[in-house]
Amino acid sequence: MKVMRTVMGVVVLLTLCSVQVANASGVATTVKLGTLGYGADVTFDMTELYNFRVGFNMFSYEPDIGDDEEDGPEDIQLEMDWQTIAASLDLHPWENGFRFTAGLIINNNEIVLTADAGEEVEINDRSYRIADLQGSVTFDQLAPYLGIGFGNAIDEDGRWSFAMDFGVMFQGSPEVDITAHVLGGSQTELDAALEEEEKEIEDDISGLNMYPVLSFGVSFRF
Repeated sequence: MKVMRTVMGVVVLLTLCSVQVANASGVATTVKLGTLGYGADVTFDMTELYNFRVGFNMFSYEPDIGDDEEDGPEDIQLEMDWQTIAASLDLHPWENGFRFTAGLIINNNEIVLTADAGEEVEINDRSYRIADLQGSVTFDQLAPYLGIGFGNAIDEDGRWSFAMDFGVMFQGSPEVDITAHVLGGSQTELDAALEEEEKEIEDDISGLNMYPVLSFGVSFRF
């Protein structure tokens, strides 16, 4: 599913690029780093007030949340896998570097949940020895974006300039799905514990429905 979403995103991105290249009087590219990971934008000049941008970001991180007790149950392992493709419109109301930005993001952000086979894991405050465990935390596939920024890659003096973005991606409430099979225990009891664990995780990370976007970059105008 995630591969298909990525392919669809690339197709949309290339289509938007081809339309804007045909009408653009100036083009610039930006490499950047921020809360969505590392990535790049391509900016197309539309009018004196508006620029059009398309870009992508990606990031992968596995936090260390292991239990400190050597003989105790293990925690479920997490891997953050961030991947977004964005199209946005920049409004420069005073024809300078300051801008308002509105856009739409193809959102492939996901948290992957796993545990080693045969390990004893803690689920909903109880320990279970599991044969396998897989899960994920996903968000809305299409996420609106609103923000402000500084830097106009097209109209800045010289070919090089700096860029900053501050905004919010509205990616919806997280959806948690975990499946596992127990070794030497009650599967029905484990299923009930997993359902409670899913609700607890959703409550713990409910604030991610409005994901803060902060990025810094360097732009080059062609």
